[in-house]
Order: sequence, then structure tokens, then C-alpha cells
Amino acid sequence: MSVDVLLIPYGAKRYLYQPSAMLFTAIGFNKPVIISQNMNPQIINEFEIGEFVDLSSKEIFATQLESFANNFDEKLSIYQTALKNANQKYSGANLINQIIGILSK
Repeated sequence: MSVDVLLIPYGAKRYLYQPSAMLFTAIGFNKPVIISQNMNPQIINEFEIGEFVDLSSKEIFATQLESFANNFDEKLSIYQTALKNANQKYSGANLINQIIGILSK
């Protein structure tokens, strides 16, 4: 709980469509993320909960981390709002309501 941001630079392509427990933990605990572009891109495209990083070179990665750190205070309210919205969408209550909706059809 004492961290401000989660850095999740997964490189495996399986996370493109397979949910990442770390990403959903970050959402659940309202923590902005720095993630690779092959990790559930639809989530960060829908909810601005952090930033993508390019892992193709150390120089690009370092520049992106520096930019994230320098702009963090300015973007924190955007991240917080997006995390709140993502948390609602992926909440246990929402899952239960969707299951009930399917079963009641």
C-alpha cells in the first residue's frame, strides 16, 4: 500500500489477451501503472491509468521513465479518476451483476 506506482514491464506476448494479476491488483488498489504495450492494451486505452513504455532499448525506456516521473504530479488526478472508473468496471459487484443478467435471460 505504500507504493505510488506499479512498474509492470512484462514482455510475454500471452499478456496481450490474458489478464495480468498485477495489473488488476494495481486497479484494485488504485495505483497508477507503467506497463509494456503488450499487456492488456485495451484496458489502458479505455482508462488512462498509467503509461505504456517501450522496452526495445534502455535509452528509450529511461527517457519514458523520466518523463513519467516529471509529469506524475500533473497527471495524478487523471490517473485517479481513470482508476476509479476501471475499478468500478472490473469490480466483483459488477461481475456478479453481469452473471445474474446472463442467468436471468
